[in-house]
Amino acid sequence: MRFDLVLLDSDTAARVSIWIKSGGELGARGRSGLLRCIHLHDMARLAADSPQEATE
Repeated sequence: MRFDLVLLDSDTAARVSIWIKSGGELGARGRSGLLRCIHLHDMARLAADSPQEATE
């Protein structure tokens, strides 16, 4: 399983930036996107912690 962590981090950073600029408010779409980013970060962490099988 591969994750594009650069895009995931940039998406999260963009949403946090919007949250800061808007005085701590996010619309429904922004909240949904941020929750998706948090979920994907958790999945990436679990994948990184799991034993890897050698693939060639």
